[in-house]
Amino acid sequence: MIKLMTVCIGALFLIAGHSVLAQTTSPATTSEGIRLFRAGNYADSIAALEQVVAANKKDYTAWTYLGASYLHDNRGKDAVKAFENARKRGPVYFTSTPNNGDGDGPVKLVNPPRPDVTQRTQTPFSLRVTVAIEFLSDRTIGFIFPVNSLMKDQKDDAITIARWLKFTAAVEGDKPVTSVVLYDYDIRQRAGR
Repeated sequence: MIKLMTVCIGALFLIAGHSVLAQTTSPATTSEGIRLFRAGNYADSIAALEQVVAANKKDYTAWTYLGASYLHDNRGKDAVKAFENARKRGPVYFTSTPNNGDGDGPVKLVNPPRPDVTQRTQTPFSLRVTVAIEFLSDRTIGFIFPVNSLMKDQKDDAITIARWLKFTAAVEGDKPVTSVVLYDYDIRQRAGR
């Protein structure tokens, strides 16, 4: 009888403990993953955002911040996959079509994006480039990460062009915050000497 009561009491504690655990564990959200990213807690941001994209593959914001978290965690190959998923699923915030600084993303560009011409080559060409850019809350650029496959010189050009961007930081409440966006533009090279 005592053994049976011990088992029953133990079972009650187990059920009660499981119930409390179930109440305190909630599914991750995109905003929680972004909060963790902005706090510099990349491992937890990755864990949260991986849960989000597993549940909703169409959440391009989660894919974007997952790529950024991977990049800060030195997982470049995973970052490329996440950024590619973001690009497939959602809008690219800035394109080479000028938006007169009124931006349609979380940051506002002061100088509108534009196509740029790099050094002259024997054969002219135009290349569409997508880069992920981390716009920091202090109005500087954190990382610039080419999403599509580029040759070394093209990567350097893509990064140089993106570094010219001037912007006002995104604001949450009254506080500037770090944002990560995808940016599309053209690299053009003219024939000549």
